[in-house]
Amino acid sequence: MVAATPDLDQAKRSIHKVAEMNVTTLCLGHGKPLVGNAAVAIRAFAHRTGLQP
Repeated sequence: MVAATPDLDQAKRSIHKVAEMNVTTLCLGHGKPLVGNAAVAIRAFAHRTGLQP
């Protein structure tokens, strides 16, 4: 994960900010859109990757 971003702390803050929004759809600049309860998927991603607070 570190190689994917020059600022890992900012990436963590961004992930948490999006997860707290409780969005249902999230369209990213890369990869497929997350459709249907996207916040749950973002929280799961943060947990899997150790990026939760």
